[in-house]
Amino acid sequence: MTSSADIPARHRLAFFAIRSHFALSRCMPPAAWLGVGRGLGSLLYLVAGKHREIARANLRFAFGDTLTGEDIDRIIRDNIRQFGMIGQEFASFMQPVAKTARMVDAMVTVEGEEHLRAARAKSRSVILLGAHFGNWEIGHLYYARHYNRLNFLVRRIDNLLVENVRYGYNTELGVNIIYKENGLREAIQHLKNGEDLVIFADQNAGRREGIAVDFFGHPTTSLYIAPSLAQKYRVPLVPMFTVREKNPCRHRLVFLPEIPISPDEPKEAVATLTRKQNETLEQIISRYPDHWLWFHRRWKVDYPEIYR
Repeated sequence: MTSSADIPARHRLAFFAIRSHFALSRCMPPAAWLGVGRGLGSLLYLVAGKHREIARANLRFAFGDTLTGEDIDRIIRDNIRQFGMIGQEFASFMQPVAKTARMVDAMVTVEGEEHLRAARAKSRSVILLGAHFGNWEIGHLYYARHYNRLNFLVRRIDNLLVENVRYGYNTELGVNIIYKENGLREAIQHLKNGEDLVIFADQNAGRREGIAVDFFGHPTTSLYIAPSLAQKYRVPLVPMFTVREKNPCRHRLVFLPEIPISPDEPKEAVATLTRKQNETLEQIISRYPDHWLWFHRRWKVDYPEIYR
């Protein structure tokens, strides 16, 4: 939990605005509330020129000539609308925890549960491979309520008032927020104690924390912590992603087949395992391109020229 002492006035004002915005949700049915989020996303698409260009550069680099300019613009527009709806859903969590729990349970169905159960039959704990994809928080909350306590290595939100809200409802519903600064040792201890760990492997990685393997056809410095920990501590690595249904009020928690990892393979095989990880990310992102966070400079370490 983060102390609220000495919080800047602009953060207090922003938090008050979010609280006030949430108050509107009580007067609107869920579909209309998400419609407001889509509308805000459409407005942001018009004004966020810098982020549009980052997303456009990423999409061109990832998919090459397989997408037309119209395809790219449509994906970017739908992508911003997607995160507009996620923002609305986040605001909806600012209520009593019991109501959030009922809301999450009503919104989520599960696909591929057999893959998770097969992995859990072999181990007290599992590592879940995730990404900045869809409304991952809803997926995490559902998982912690129905399968096992979940630990999540995450960056602290700059606004401490908002961060305290996120920390609070996650903790109450079984998701242990661990801050990245010095959190890996704690996360490993929870894993040894039979709790599960979700790791996002899609973000930009520096040379010291990543290795070069292909991602969307380009050698890319990629995080290898998920397969490395799975190999070292002999726990299964199961991909998990949250997909929004055609009915935007509904989500599907998707488990893909376990990424096969032999604990007896030499350490040099981590590159091979990281490539398997990246192939899984490519698979889900290519299937639902409007769900991934394209506004992140994913390739800035290896190919900074694409953003100029």
